[in-house]
Parts: sequence; C-alpha cells; structure tokens
Amino acid sequence: MLSLAAGLAVPMVGMTRMEPMEPEFDFDEDELFGEDVIGIGGGVGFEGGDEEAMSVEEAVTEANLAMVDLGLLIYNLENSDYPATLDELVTATASYPEGYLNMSEVPADGWGRALVYERVSDKEYRLRSVGADGVDDSGAGDDLAIE
Repeated sequence: MLSLAAGLAVPMVGMTRMEPMEPEFDFDEDELFGEDVIGIGGGVGFEGGDEEAMSVEEAVTEANLAMVDLGLLIYNLENSDYPATLDELVTATASYPEGYLNMSEVPADGWGRALVYERVSDKEYRLRSVGADGVDDSGAGDDLAIE
C-alpha cells in the first residue's frame, strides 16, 4: 500500500481492500501548534485570526458526523427509510458486506462518546455529538450537529 499522507492510503494494483492507516506523531501537538489550530470551514486558523478555531476533538467529531451522515444517506437510498439505530449501519447486507460505513463499529465523537441519533421519520433524522461537556443539550450549547 502506498501512503500519501497520515490517515490516507491508496491501494496498489491487485489489492482489493484499503486498510486505514494510523498516523504516527512523535511530538506534542499543543507544544508545537497551540491548543486550537484547525479553523472552521476547512481552513487553518490560529488564535487571533478572523475564523473561530476548533479543537482537534471538534474536527474529529465533524469528520465522524459527516461519515455517519453519508452512511445514513446510503442506507436511505437502499431502504427508503432511515435505520432505527446507528448499529444498523455496520451490519452486513448483500449489497454492503462490510456495512454501510465499511467498518465494524459506529465511530464515536472526538471525546470518545457515542453519537446521538434520533430517527424522526422515514425522511428525517437528527445526528449530533454532545460536545466537550458531555451534556446532551438537544443540539444547543456546545453540541455539534449535522444540519
């Protein structure tokens, strides 16, 4: 397998499945970059800049929310409904033998907590993280949500 960057892998000819790579860092992120370095909206932000900076945990949470959101979309396209629980996204099906997320378990938020999922109807759901404080504010407060 050829690695292009930390966490990104490209299969070589003849390989049938990509395996995620764990990035290896030999430095203290806070010492090198400060506490908040990833800017909202995909840019890189630093304290004192125009963009509000987000923590690494918030960036991981947003990435995992987007991944689960995509899995929910694919599930809905296949089933004309949303699942009762997120665990259905990691259950093998004939069309998706590795599940809709292509992983063995639903990813957690950046703080290691389970994502909150509510199926509202066959056409609507709510997906969020309870945020850094661990308190479910129903999408308000420091909760991070897919909108």
